Amino acid sequence: MEPRLNIVTLGVRDLVKAVAFYRDGLEWRQSSASVGDFAIFKLSTGTAVALYPRRLHAVDAKTKDHGGFGGITRAQNVSAKKHLVLS
Repeated sequence: MEPRLNIVTLGVRDLVKAVAFYRDGLEWRQSSASVGDFAIFKLSTGTAVALYPRRLHAVDAKTKDHGGFGGITRAQNVSAKKHLVLS
């Protein structure tokens, strides 16, 4: 499998403030794929940074956010389904 990183998703406490930081502060261009509670910023490296409300991100991770959930995930898109064993 080719090593690559497609999307890094950050769970954020305040989506509006986080979007303003990346879009206005860092001047990153927000992707048109951003919808509802999800904002995406595509980087020149082919990787994307996604922002998602921390409480919803915890639900997706099947955990509870009691203040200790880090709220970060990474994704790699692959061409075929493969079984991975992590040690």
